[in-house]
Amino acid sequence: MKQIEKYTEALVEAFEKGLDNHCDETSCHLCDFKKLCSMKKDELIAYLNSEVPENFLTDDEYIILKNLDKKWKFIARDMDLFLCLYTFKPTKKTNSWIEENKAYKSINLFNHLFQFIKWSDDEPYEIEKLLATYEENKHGN
Repeated sequence: MKQIEKYTEALVEAFEKGLDNHCDETSCHLCDFKKLCSMKKDELIAYLNSEVPENFLTDDEYIILKNLDKKWKFIARDMDLFLCLYTFKPTKKTNSWIEENKAYKSINLFNHLFQFIKWSDDEPYEIEKLLATYEENKHGN
């Protein structure tokens, strides 16, 4: 997916309101376009035509991870396709990821989300890195 596809819905909504109204109603630090507003035309065109990182979180996924207890550091998908959280980095075994302390939490309720997390991954995802990537790409921090 290209960046332009990610921003399409928000762009259409902003243009329907009128960009002046959008900027009056939204604080810059909360704006979906914060990163875009500071770009020069050529830079903006190149950015919008670039690919979104493969492990880019959706807004819903970001909110879920952001609101987890801070003890959860890793997320992975087991062979049975269930998502699990881990307090320490797990090791991939025959059909699941195993943590030494066996401290994990299955979050089956969200199996339909986080589609970029696959059993075929060689490493679990670090939650803090996922959040940082989202914030950098979404808000340009």
